[in-house]
Amino acid sequence: WVNGPPNDLYYFPFNEIQAFWQVTVSSATAGMMRQSNLIKDNVVSKVNEYMVDMIYEDPFDSISLFAVDNAATNGNALFSVLRTRCSQNDLVNCGKDFAKPEMIYEP
Repeated sequence: WVNGPPNDLYYFPFNEIQAFWQVTVSSATAGMMRQSNLIKDNVVSKVNEYMVDMIYEDPFDSISLFAVDNAATNGNALFSVLRTRCSQNDLVNCGKDFAKPEMIYEP
């Protein structure tokens, strides 16, 4: 199936992956005191790069919804590995048949 809900939720369950920072009032205050913010923390932590690696290694049966804080950082690489997953398309070549995208961040 391509870009949509599966016909059978027993075999293809709805899986949502959230790669969000857990933010509280105290953590936001601490970040502001260090002149940081959610976007900077996302870039420094390389959490989106880690998510690209995780999706490329394909430990998931299916991914129905994938959410990140800052899609501008490695967003194209995330899109690429999600689109080429073997369970997401009807391509003859899929998944690791494609090279993992390069992830370069230039501020």
